[in-house]
Amino acid sequence: MTDPFAFLPHDWSETESEIWQSSFGDFDAFYDPVAQALYNEGYFNFDIDPDQRAAIRDALDEYMEAEYGLDFDDVFDWDAWRDAYGE
Repeated sequence: MTDPFAFLPHDWSETESEIWQSSFGDFDAFYDPVAQALYNEGYFNFDIDPDQRAAIRDALDEYMEAEYGLDFDDVFDWDAWRDAYGE
């Protein structure tokens, strides 16, 4: 059996990978490099301006809906996010 984490960027933190897995592991979006890049920048790049991060998050929401018919807010593991980052 293939390790699903093998399909994720190697520079992601363990927490970032686990939240992605728990949120999207059952969907084709899990393997999508565009969705992964938007997720990484919008939720984990704390070096960019908060307004830029918010815009990237909005782009991820729109992308997931357009490509996969997923409502990001309904699928994302917000509990894990809040536990890890308190946001």
